[in-house]
Amino acid sequence: MVRTKVNLEYIENDSRRKSCFNKRKRGLMKKVHELSTLCDVDACAILLGQNKHDPEVWPSSLDARRIIANFRSMPHYQQKMATQESFIGERIRKFEEKHIQQQRKNRQTALNCLLSECLAGRDLEQFDLKDLNDIGWMSVRKIRDISRRIQQLKSESQGETGTEVASITSVMLMNASPTHATNSYQPRTAPVLNPDLQPGLGMSRTLMQHGLGYSGYTSYAPGPSAIYP
Repeated sequence: MVRTKVNLEYIENDSRRKSCFNKRKRGLMKKVHELSTLCDVDACAILLGQNKHDPEVWPSSLDARRIIANFRSMPHYQQKMATQESFIGERIRKFEEKHIQQQRKNRQTALNCLLSECLAGRDLEQFDLKDLNDIGWMSVRKIRDISRRIQQLKSESQGETGTEVASITSVMLMNASPTHATNSYQPRTAPVLNPDLQPGLGMSRTLMQHGLGYSGYTSYAPGPSAIYP
């Protein structure tokens, strides 16, 4: 069952006011007891009803005095005291902040729609000065974001290209290394420098055209110049 919203205003009817006081007093005392037990904290409650001279205290007057004395001995900034006026003022401030944030979101959505209309060919004379200034500012920001994204994609593309070339070079070095030769004895002969007769040199010529080539061969295994400088 959904509870009805209670209006925070003084109850004029005496019987209704007393009934509400007794009911909520029991609920408040119960909540304070639960808070103290579940969280192991010092808590007390003091209620003084209308036309009454002795207040109702929980858990006892002695414990309540001790808790109040400890509270008053704390620095003022740690007490975090709040009245109904300060509590309502804080809620109003938070609602105002949310209202401002929502206004900014609404304005951003409206500017996106206006910018789309401009790109679709709408006459600029139909816009006022404020809209044109905001659209211009948004366009500059979007162009800056696009330029930054283009530079990022270019950097990533160059990094991937360098990785592919490094992989090709590593494979060629492994294939040309003597450690990958067969166990049978094969006499070592001078390398053939004709690219058409030596596949490894054909790849070397391709890398040289891209500025990544070898400076020369001294054996079947490429020298240190085959590695990136």
